[in-house]
Amino acid sequence: MTQDNGMDTSPSWQELQAENAELKDALDHIRRTADNSRTRTRRLAFISERASRALNGEKYETGDIDLPKQGTPTPAQWELRYRHLRKDRDALAARYAALADEVRALIQDSDGLAGYHLNGEVACWSELEVGHLLGEPDEIGNAALARRDSEVIASLHFPVMLRKMWSGGEVQRWLSERADEKRRQCEEGSCEP
Repeated sequence: MTQDNGMDTSPSWQELQAENAELKDALDHIRRTADNSRTRTRRLAFISERASRALNGEKYETGDIDLPKQGTPTPAQWELRYRHLRKDRDALAARYAALADEVRALIQDSDGLAGYHLNGEVACWSELEVGHLLGEPDEIGNAALARRDSEVIASLHFPVMLRKMWSGGEVQRWLSERADEKRRQCEEGSCEP
């Protein structure tokens, strides 16, 4: 940076390093203060985690850290929550599918479970009621995911700020109907996530 007289006024490397050290020290102080608070709140946990990531040079992206509650969620916050729930659900589905594949392989490659009766006899798989694990993985996983979807839908509450546009009771009733529909589908065995 130069002034009108042509002299360079940009900070020196040492000045920048000193300023960086001061900022890091302040950030570390904020992290320690949040960590050592007598009461641990979501907001303090967020501040501590955010400061720790900055000190470690980790990039922060919205949604990486569980944000503290800030009143009635905005539509963007609902969308973010929905994306996180879908991501968590998809990760759970992948873990479930891998585990179910392992269990299916174990069941198909063996006659039963040794040690179950505690008398030396092998318990046949049919005794253990694991036949449902031999079904198609998509059917099993979809049922679990649809049950989880119904729980998530049932936990949603109509935001107060939208009540000028729609009746809160109507929307809440619609959400409840969707949750009930998911539950009914699961009970009938025709559920999809």
